[in-house]
Amino acid sequence: MTKRPSTPVKKPAAAKPRAEKPAKASPRGGAQGPFPTPAAEAYAEFLPKAMALAPSEIVPLRADATLALQNVQTGVASVRAEGLRLAHLPETDVSEVTSLARVALAVVYANTQIAAWLAAPGMAERLRRASELRTLLLATAEALALTGHFSYATVKAIRAGKGRLDGARDLVALAALFTENAAKVKGKHAVSAAEVKEAGLLGAELVTQLKPGRARLAKADARGVNERDRLWTLVVQGHERLWRAGAYLFGKELVDRMVPPLLGARAKPRAKAKPTA
Repeated sequence: MTKRPSTPVKKPAAAKPRAEKPAKASPRGGAQGPFPTPAAEAYAEFLPKAMALAPSEIVPLRADATLALQNVQTGVASVRAEGLRLAHLPETDVSEVTSLARVALAVVYANTQIAAWLAAPGMAERLRRASELRTLLLATAEALALTGHFSYATVKAIRAGKGRLDGARDLVALAALFTENAAKVKGKHAVSAAEVKEAGLLGAELVTQLKPGRARLAKADARGVNERDRLWTLVVQGHERLWRAGAYLFGKELVDRMVPPLLGARAKPRAKAKPTA
């Protein structure tokens, strides 16, 4: 009697490795992580210059920041396309004119950050890290000031003041100080370029999230408004120079089409005039 072949036992299929899920976008845009998006990098880059404006110069933002960004981008692209003609314009700082789109991007970023975020996830950790970086950079800056590499008055002014918001602003100022004097102090301190960059970005982020510790703020005085309005002032001032460059390059008839008004609708092509009978 022949035996029937036994049915082979099927081995359970190996479990497929789970694919890693992409990082979720944070409310501030971009993947979650210690550093913000390019828009926040632009914010950190131009905030020191904005904070140096005199209070009498500030122009409050009472317009659509996104529309302004689009118009600035159009204007910058138009004048940049002129290449050598732009480079030879009188009384024109080409780098300042062409960087205006990044300043406008910083305004859009600042405008989205005006919210009560003290309870945001990870806030305690960011504040702890901010304190560490401020201690490191400030102690190093004071040592460099004593040896004449940094301005003693500048470092002393950064040291003054207390509180979380002041500490965040200190990080922005310290990062700018180390960046502007990088060549001068190279090899004379132990702070890394990565730590300087982290301080600038983290400080800029916290400035938009923290509110003054004293007194309750009214709704119109939401945190980050001062910084946003100062950046907006840079855009208003810069657009005047951008428009002037466009007037040189394209003439009065075309300038508003090639360099749109900051808050104006995009210019439409003019209809051809009908011949008169």
